[in-house]
Amino acid sequence: MDALTELIIANNKVEMLVRHATTIMTKEQTLKLKNLISDDGLKAMIETRISDLYKSN
Repeated sequence: MDALTELIIANNKVEMLVRHATTIMTKEQTLKLKNLISDDGLKAMIETRISDLYKSN
């Protein structure tokens, strides 16, 4: 699997996680969930997506 495919898959996982989490948790709880993830790249993607979601609401 190439790097672009891996990035797309990771982004889709982030999107599903954030959408699910924000429907049942507050923004602060979702950000705490992000801190449980050890991969810095995924953390950054999740933080950006959470921020984008709350800007649009």
